[in-house]
Amino acid sequence: MKSIIGVFTPSFKGAFKLWLKILKIMIPISIIVKIMEAIGLITVFGKLLEPIMVFVGLPGLMGLVWAITIATNLWAGALLFVSLASLTAMSMAQVTILGILMLMAHGLPLEIRMVQKCGVGAIFSLILRIFSALSLAYAFNYIFLAFNLFQTPANIVLGSSSNSGNNLFDWALHQGKSYIFVLIMLLGLVLLLDLLKKYGLMHKLGMVFAPYLSIIGVSKKCAPVTLVGMTLGLVYGGALLLKEIESGELDSHDILLSIISMNLFHSIIEDTIIVVLMGGSLFWVLPIRFIFMAFIMRIILFLIRDNKEIVYKLIRI
Repeated sequence: MKSIIGVFTPSFKGAFKLWLKILKIMIPISIIVKIMEAIGLITVFGKLLEPIMVFVGLPGLMGLVWAITIATNLWAGALLFVSLASLTAMSMAQVTILGILMLMAHGLPLEIRMVQKCGVGAIFSLILRIFSALSLAYAFNYIFLAFNLFQTPANIVLGSSSNSGNNLFDWALHQGKSYIFVLIMLLGLVLLLDLLKKYGLMHKLGMVFAPYLSIIGVSKKCAPVTLVGMTLGLVYGGALLLKEIESGELDSHDILLSIISMNLFHSIIEDTIIVVLMGGSLFWVLPIRFIFMAFIMRIILFLIRDNKEIVYKLIRI
């Protein structure tokens, strides 16, 4: 029993230290967003987004949904969407467009701070994600209208659920639960990755997915961590990247490409399910999103090849 504890102790300690670092990011941002919500800044931001919503073929009211999603997370935006959907008729095409906006740009205060810790600049990440969201949304609207796709009413499966409450105690309790959940997830992920390394499976896992991730410039060493970010979320992938950075096993080129790809394509299981339950099209919000991410990554790789130092400086802005 003691030998088993001895084997796992370094992983537990590493996960706990990593969790404390993440809390230093999460707690201040949670408080700032709560203050913004309380004084009405998020509502104001939603109003400012109304012209953009019209530009991509959505009712102006959906600007508030995207504003909440950008400031907090996809769940908060989806639940607000459910409550507002009765006020305006939404086609499947429109929900898919809204879904891609939410998928490409959500939880930006927290996620951009995380990628900053990994070496990718806040301005670069913000521009990349907002530009990608609007580009895809505009393209979707153009294609759906041109080919008369998904013009039937959306089938909204997602039902309303209780939120974190309007009073500070409920909000604090909800935040505390989310922090504990992050700790549990990190313990599991760090332990899994350490076991993979210990038994030489990390290299094999990299070999399996290398042909696919090589399309976007991610190396074999970075493949497992990148997959964690893409499947579970940018916070978890970024946290594990921070651990790898401290170990010195990855070079800056690997780290930058990995975190940029996760910026555009992460949490593909949970987030995709949410958008589909809202009434969006699975094909357009998952495979097409991956193709778009791969296209952007190929452009970045091409630019790095000929102008490495300049592109690196831009990425770190």
